[in-house]
Amino acid sequence: AMHDQAAVADLLAVDLVPAASTCSNLPVALCDGFEDVALKTTNWMASAVKGTVSIDSGRSFRGKSSLRLHLDPLAAGDSNQAGILNVQPPPSPSFSVRFFVFVPSSVPVQQMGLGYIGNSVGLEARSDGRLSMNNSYPMPPVQMVSTVALPRDRWSCLEVAVSNGVAVDIRISLDGIDLPELHINHVGASTISSFSLDQRFF
Repeated sequence: AMHDQAAVADLLAVDLVPAASTCSNLPVALCDGFEDVALKTTNWMASAVKGTVSIDSGRSFRGKSSLRLHLDPLAAGDSNQAGILNVQPPPSPSFSVRFFVFVPSSVPVQQMGLGYIGNSVGLEARSDGRLSMNNSYPMPPVQMVSTVALPRDRWSCLEVAVSNGVAVDIRISLDGIDLPELHINHVGASTISSFSLDQRFF
């Protein structure tokens, strides 16, 4: 779910029991538990190339369903993509996004895109599982790599905090722990006004 900012600490044993979505009670700009039969087009724009975007009633962190991004098998040298992009721009000058991710161990071990922060920063998981950022603000682009790997076969909480100003400041945390290796502070960058959940293999 996006912007799921419940006060109770996440990822405790009691919190992992599927409970009702908390979206209806949260004072945030956008919260989507993906509880409807289809994706809400008032919130999201979906795109897929050799993949699918759907609502999955077989797995959820809270509530009865979740968003599923599926990629088809590829031939060598081919590419694919499946994701959603927010329709309405987030609050300015600063905003944060929180979403829960489940990556099965059956997913191939290779570099995997997780999302885009604006048009210049890609959040990824490397082939060894470590989280990374593809930072295109400097030229040539810089690959920033965390020492922490994205867990498999369990729900993980990823948070993205964006502050627009003289410098664009981006911070990433996993399960409530800040990842300083992925901190971006770039003076003169254009304002970030979008975030997409976007899965792809490289």
